[in-house]
Amino acid sequence: PQPQRTCAHRTKHGPQQLWSGSGARGGEGEATLRPKEQAQTQIPSQAKPKPKPKPKPKPKPKPKPKPKPKRKPTRNPPEPPPPPPPQPQPKPQPNLSPDPNPKTPVDPNQTRNPEAQHRPPYTMDAVRSAATAKAAEALAAMPQSAGSITAFLESHYTFGSLAEAEAAFAEAVATGAPNAAVNAALALCKTSLANSLGGLLALKRWIQLNVPKVEDGNNFGVGIQLDTVKMLSEKMKELKAYLDELHKYPSERSGLLDKVCASSSQTRTASTSHSESKGGEKDEAKDASSSSTEEKTTTPAPSADAVAAVAALDARWYYHAHYVLTDLAGIQYVVCDVVEKNKDKIEQPKGSGHSGFSF
Repeated sequence: PQPQRTCAHRTKHGPQQLWSGSGARGGEGEATLRPKEQAQTQIPSQAKPKPKPKPKPKPKPKPKPKPKPKRKPTRNPPEPPPPPPPQPQPKPQPNLSPDPNPKTPVDPNQTRNPEAQHRPPYTMDAVRSAATAKAAEALAAMPQSAGSITAFLESHYTFGSLAEAEAAFAEAVATGAPNAAVNAALALCKTSLANSLGGLLALKRWIQLNVPKVEDGNNFGVGIQLDTVKMLSEKMKELKAYLDELHKYPSERSGLLDKVCASSSQTRTASTSHSESKGGEKDEAKDASSSSTEEKTTTPAPSADAVAAVAALDARWYYHAHYVLTDLAGIQYVVCDVVEKNKDKIEQPKGSGHSGFSF
């Protein structure tokens, strides 16, 4: 017979017998385990050992802060004594008696610029009003200026042809005097051109300030305004070119006149005579001397070609001034005519129901 085997399972109450073999009771065969008991059966000697915990790394010691150097105690200066409390001042009593000489406040702008009070404010309405007034003055002055230019041309230009004027100018060239006829015509050109440029500029600004705001449709009047401004710009450019070239005449004439008026030469001669005589009652000697000086000035005759060159230059500028003045009078007439005919469209390009505004 086989001895009885037991398997114990440690619990908190001690070993407990789970199963027993049949041989313990005298039976034959091996012991059998139930599935549930077989899963719970384990020999303590065959259990897996628990892993040892890893040692924790020791923390690095923190560096000790360096001790701050001790400062030597400084003696504080003695505090100044507190200021005395302000004493209350008596309130001024109002003077109820009328001032015999009252003072009015003075405006600093009035002392610096006396005309500052009468200056209009700088607003667009004021600018439009000023531009309208200047344009009206320019339109009124242009026909008068053109009429005076026409009268000057009729009275000043009396030569029948350019050759006749050149022959008349050649007679006065030898003296070196300036040409009065040419200078008078060029002086009128400068004055009239400068005044006309100012008038055209005033008209251009007036029209530009009457251009309405941009809208779709009904822009026929705006096209008339822009075409008029373009015409004024072209005329101003033409007159400015005339004015810029008038300074060439004096420089060109002085260069040619130096060859006509050649420098004169002066000669001076001196003579001395001496005489001696003896005789008389006491056999006296007499000396006599005399001197004389003679001066001569010689001026070479001017070259005929040099004289002809100066006369031709005078004649060319004489008729150039005639052309400029004639063109200027025509421009003034045309500008006045165009503006007067289209004045309604210029002032109200979109009809009477719209007002003009600048961009």
